[in-house]
Amino acid sequence: MNAIAPPRTESLFNVVTRRLRAAGTIFGDRVKLDLRQLPEDHWSFLERPYLLVNPVQTRPSREIDEDSMINSRLIQFVAQFDGRGSEAEHLAAIDIETAENQLIFVLANWMPGGLRFGYRPTTYAGMRISGTREPDVKVIYSFSFNEQIVLPLDAPSFGEDDDVGFVFDGVTVHVSDPCCNLPCDDTEPPPFRIRVTGGGCPDEPEEPCVDPCPPMLDEGGQS
Repeated sequence: MNAIAPPRTESLFNVVTRRLRAAGTIFGDRVKLDLRQLPEDHWSFLERPYLLVNPVQTRPSREIDEDSMINSRLIQFVAQFDGRGSEAEHLAAIDIETAENQLIFVLANWMPGGLRFGYRPTTYAGMRISGTREPDVKVIYSFSFNEQIVLPLDAPSFGEDDDVGFVFDGVTVHVSDPCCNLPCDDTEPPPFRIRVTGGGCPDEPEEPCVDPCPPMLDEGGQS
């Protein structure tokens, strides 16, 4: 089994949802994580007001160096309010701004804990009215959760594409025997000689003696 395994961590989305439920906002416990990308014309029959925690995207920041990077994780909170039959749903306006102030109070400058990486203060990214259908009004609040990722000094190795190293435990040098595969008539091979010279240019090699070598004295015995 590989000793190195990718880390697992709690989801930021779950942590945010639990925080909002525990905060006692205008939504009470009607805060629900929803990973489905619902169409704009979707209207829920949940008891109002309610809030959906809807993750949108992660936008890596330009603040990247060799040691760390910032991931801005954008979450939109889709809320549906009841105008309670008021003219132009003006009673819903009070709930909309109350919810906005409460969300800012609970989330802005919050740095989520208990996760693998740390977070810089959460920032509020704005609000927009998504739609109105008498007597209900749908509003989207957006917050950016700025995850600060500490990068490892070196990427871990998992074995599939590692460089293979070689270790030499010895060297064998085989000198060819001149009698190999030839009848040598018990003739011993010539001795193996090594000459090491240093300094200056090497001497020109002498011409080998032609066999049979000429006699040192002429035929008349004169030198």
